[in-house]
Amino acid sequence: PLRLVLRLAKRGLQLVIQQLLRPAPIPAEDVLRASWQTELTRCLNQAAVVDFYELRFTRSFSHTVAAAAHGERLGFCRENVVASAQLASGLGMLNHPRLALHFMGRAHRAAIAMADPALRAQVCNLDSLWRLGRCEWEFVDRLLDESQQLCALAGDQLSWCNAQAQRFWSLYYRGDWGMLEPVAQSLLSRAQNSGNVQQEIWALRVKALAVLSMGNARQAVDMLKVV
Repeated sequence: PLRLVLRLAKRGLQLVIQQLLRPAPIPAEDVLRASWQTELTRCLNQAAVVDFYELRFTRSFSHTVAAAAHGERLGFCRENVVASAQLASGLGMLNHPRLALHFMGRAHRAAIAMADPALRAQVCNLDSLWRLGRCEWEFVDRLLDESQQLCALAGDQLSWCNAQAQRFWSLYYRGDWGMLEPVAQSLLSRAQNSGNVQQEIWALRVKALAVLSMGNARQAVDMLKVV
């Protein structure tokens, strides 16, 4: 809709101006304003993820740009890092690799400075996501390995499963059929232990695809019936 396109253009212009003028972060003593910006950034980040999985891509990107614009005023914080990484991943998917590298580089540097392994793992996953679509396999493998190592340190089952799902699809797109089943089984085992139903559903679907690639259609159907 025209209204959505205009909103996206307005938010994009705001972000461009912020990149050029670099507004000062919200003062630490302005607790209420900082808290409001933090919560708004967090909500917009989450809305972008929901719309992405609902295939509302324009709306998702609009939320992503808005989250990055609000996050710019927060300085070093988790919400700002996630907003930058999600924006970078979206720009990469839209075939703007230079812009993607600009925002993703900032996200990586901030996550490292904050010494938060779970946050760094999330940034690695978002970085590998857009590179997977460009078939940059060396980067994808390195980022997913790093993500899962960080997840082990942080005890983050959810991000580990997200990385493993990406690993499955990268192998699938490369035609590495021999590795599909063990990777899918590892994802299923971890997803079941995590107690996250959505991750278990994804794991069963990729597991079904793995056994289908091995010529066992009946077993694949049985797995999909469980889903």
